[in-house]
Amino acid sequence: MSDSHATMSDESVTAQLKTDPAMSAQPVASRQRLGELLVRAGKLTPRDLDQALAAQREMGDLLGRVLVRLGLLAEIDVAQVL
Repeated sequence: MSDSHATMSDESVTAQLKTDPAMSAQPVASRQRLGELLVRAGKLTPRDLDQALAAQREMGDLLGRVLVRLGLLAEIDVAQVL
């Protein structure tokens, strides 16, 4: 029995999921960079973000953890924008 519906290849579906925000299962906030969200929310200055990003490169850890370790934010501040 053959399927009469047109089908998309796996590659086409994957490409559409990657490029079409409406097709993503992730919430909008998770597709944005954490640092940008924190600056927009007024919880972090652009200068503090730059400092944290430099430390992140050295530490090799997640930005939220770096921000907390540096004392720039509390865990609750990071959690509120996620």
